[in-house]
Amino acid sequence: MTLAFDEAVERVRGAGGRITRARRVLLEDLYDHGGRVTAEELAERHDDIDLATVYRSLAHFEEVGVIEHVHL
Repeated sequence: MTLAFDEAVERVRGAGGRITRARRVLLEDLYDHGGRVTAEELAERHDDIDLATVYRSLAHFEEVGVIEHVHL
């Protein structure tokens, strides 16, 4: 299932999550680049976002069904 960016944002908000600057940047990156990416790769692309924040954001995105966690 592929959600439009705006739908993903609404899904995060609807589950009680806030769309912080970091979450918006990460979501935009995921939607712009598509494909599979690791938390470390996201953190490297956005050195102003802490790796722990990336992990927490990805966990929340997965929890609300915006992304799917895949073990490579």
